[in-house]
Amino acid sequence: MIKDFREKLAEIVKKEVTSLTPGDIAFLKARLSYLNKHELKKFVSVLKEETPKEVVVTADRRDTLPEGEHPSYRDLQRRASELGKITVVGQTKEQLENYIKTHEPK
Repeated sequence: MIKDFREKLAEIVKKEVTSLTPGDIAFLKARLSYLNKHELKKFVSVLKEETPKEVVVTADRRDTLPEGEHPSYRDLQRRASELGKITVVGQTKEQLENYIKTHEPK
């Protein structure tokens, strides 16, 4: 397994930055400690890029989530507290979703 990992790393490092696949970039990001200074300098443009994260704050906007995923309880708490004075601690997910539905500006 170590041999396979090192071979894969060696193959990726030989590539040009523009020819890296998203999988290659993820592989490099996960193994930064294995890259030398020259390799880090070569790939700095893709290694520093942050993956955009979608933040979903209401149950009504589930279409912005990947299929099969729902807003997290923490996202619902955050959105409910932004909408008004509500105690979000101790509320069920369903209660938060209902509060957001009724108080969300249309």
